Amino acid sequence: MAAYTGARYVEFRQFVYATITTSFSVVNGFLVWRNSTFYGGVAGFCLGLNGNVYATFTRSGGPRGCIPVYLPVYSGKSSHLEDLIMKR
Repeated sequence: MAAYTGARYVEFRQFVYATITTSFSVVNGFLVWRNSTFYGGVAGFCLGLNGNVYATFTRSGGPRGCIPVYLPVYSGKSSHLEDLIMKR
């Protein structure tokens, strides 16, 4: 996963080469992507109206109608879109 400097958001999917990669970590069971160029130093995540997950880097967030979420991290090969945790 990577992003370009100045991008507001990117679709969260397979890695593509770009200028910002920095570090991912797991905090309290949720994925965290840190980089000093992101708003508040951390990427946000949201679920778009099209069902895609986006990483967001600015205060304005992702595409229109994108609902902020936390991404839980599971061990193994489990992938559960329905398990996204909506931010409140």
